[in-house]
Amino acid sequence: MMVDLALGCATLGAAIEQVVNFFRIIGDDLQIYCEQRDDEFWLGVRLAQPELDPQGFLPDFWLLYLQRFFSWATDLLLPVKVVVCSATGKCNQNQRLVAFIREDWVASETNDALLISRKYWTLPIVRTRSEWLENVDRLVFQGIITWPDGNEQYANQVRALLLKALHLRTPPPRLQEIAQVLCLTVQTLHRHLQHEGTGYQRLLDELRRDFAIDLLVRQHQSIAQVAQQLGFAEPRSFSRAFKQWTGQSPSDVRRS
Repeated sequence: MMVDLALGCATLGAAIEQVVNFFRIIGDDLQIYCEQRDDEFWLGVRLAQPELDPQGFLPDFWLLYLQRFFSWATDLLLPVKVVVCSATGKCNQNQRLVAFIREDWVASETNDALLISRKYWTLPIVRTRSEWLENVDRLVFQGIITWPDGNEQYANQVRALLLKALHLRTPPPRLQEIAQVLCLTVQTLHRHLQHEGTGYQRLLDELRRDFAIDLLVRQHQSIAQVAQQLGFAEPRSFSRAFKQWTGQSPSDVRRS
């Protein structure tokens, strides 16, 4: 449910706030918090009874999980300025899970947190629930999971603008409009997308497919409702497009 809430947000900041609220609701044993400070923010973990976890495993696990999850959701490996950890002296520096974030983590008496620049607060969420399930399947069955690198890609920026339109249920921006927003010519943007192994129509179809599956299977909406939300003039047109995207009809997917 936490992942569903986060992936339903438009930006990283909104997703973090949803995760913080989620943990606030489900219990008091473990809390996720976010503290804003000028041009930075702390994303941290608090245990109600830290003495029950003397090795500091739970805070380490959740800091690493959240940093990796939010990186995947934004398709950008989030740079972390500082990592602070409590429960120090219980193991070697590189044996802590947070060493996967930064090897030079800093010892603290009580805090377990990541310091991140606020410039990433408005990063768009560019992943969908369907992509998350595929990611989990790869991890479970193949032991493989792919994390983004530190480079922003043009495909991500196009996905973000298309995804925003789908969330708002407005017509998706055309390639020309996206190129204007990114201060590029259409030809240059097209070339960048080709270099990244994708294209405008492919990105739009993938996002519409994932949205359609989510609406049909998870939200149990009718075919007519889904067609309307995705901007199709009639259910028949949507059904044809859906079969091209998935190889199955919407009715078959709902029954499976």
